[in-house]
Amino acid sequence: MLVEKQIAAGLTTVNYELLAIVDEPSLDEIPGCWSVEIVSRSISSKEWQGEIDHVFQLINENFDIYLSTGCSMHVHVSPAPLESHVYNLGQLQSILKATALYDKAITNVMPADRKENPYCQPNFAPRREKRHQSEKDMNNHIRDAFERVESQGWKGLFAQFDNLRPIQKNIIQLVFFGESRYLSWNFAHLASSCGTIEFRRPPGVRDAAAAKHWIAFTLVFLSGALALAHTFDPNSKTHATVEDLLELIETGHSTLPSYCKGALNPALLQVDSSSPHPYSGAGLTAIKRKKDAKKDKRSNFVEKLRSQPNSPAHD
Repeated sequence: MLVEKQIAAGLTTVNYELLAIVDEPSLDEIPGCWSVEIVSRSISSKEWQGEIDHVFQLINENFDIYLSTGCSMHVHVSPAPLESHVYNLGQLQSILKATALYDKAITNVMPADRKENPYCQPNFAPRREKRHQSEKDMNNHIRDAFERVESQGWKGLFAQFDNLRPIQKNIIQLVFFGESRYLSWNFAHLASSCGTIEFRRPPGVRDAAAAKHWIAFTLVFLSGALALAHTFDPNSKTHATVEDLLELIETGHSTLPSYCKGALNPALLQVDSSSPHPYSGAGLTAIKRKKDAKKDKRSNFVEKLRSQPNSPAHD
């Protein structure tokens, strides 16, 4: 159906040249429905908003969309469309500082089921569960420095990011956050050929407007982080507020080209005072079972890129 409407789509992709519809076994089954993930092609053109509008228009005209509790949206961002263009060390250090400084503010604008979701936990919060007993957990020095911010300021945590060596920049995830990719900001793909930073926090979306909002949010957050990192005060003893987050978003928004503007929805960037969705022991066990079933399977984004000749191998 998508192909008939002049959309380059398929059931699998290579190099992310096609939009793909793939099975997603981690989603809860709904009678009469298919559990699928829509994976966009790698988009860098000026027409990206129009393309997303077109895709969702066709889907909504031909199907009913149901969002189960496991539905979410993930956004991958690379610094440029060419593989040869990668994040440099200074950019990554700036982004790391921003993810820490605005960690609680981002949680505060998320709906209840995305505040402490086991699939996208805040990067600097204690892990609720680990995928495997042998899995490397979050760096204790990072956790301790984050927990001491209100008494000792940000200097301890920022210093750890500043001390990151060039040889470590592609293994940021392992160095600071452990092996799990189920975090708000996932840096694991820096070590693969796709070279992206992944934002996993957004809820599932049923229309183009919501999808474009979270893409735009990710873009402006990263752009704002790069623009404002030099202003982050290491001696401050406070976490950024939602108001601070909006200022960073405004700065990031101002740095982007015109074709990236007009997608942000201010209503989705207000404080959501609802309590985090509670997960029962049985619920966490079910989620862990789904994670274990995936084991070392990477995201669809990385799996497809690994099919390229000369792609780095990963266990």
